[in-house]
Amino acid sequence: MTDGGWSFTSHCCRACLGRVVERADVFRCATCGAEADRVEAICACGLRRSDGRPLGFRCVVNAQKSPAVPAEIVAAFGELVAAGAA
Repeated sequence: MTDGGWSFTSHCCRACLGRVVERADVFRCATCGAEADRVEAICACGLRRSDGRPLGFRCVVNAQKSPAVPAEIVAAFGELVAAGAA
């Protein structure tokens, strides 16, 4: 889906968990406005420890959407990622 030239990605922002959109190799959070030239620089998938190792979060489709958690894409960790929450 596009709106004004921006396309939705399957990622959420690491700062606010908003949806990440892309246009011309620019990735931007639709909620807080964070921007980067690589999606991993602003999405939850790119979260790393201070020593550079990944923290284990992955952006996945929210298989359990509800009024309490209406987000299409969420950051999952551990068992949710391994169980294929997407």
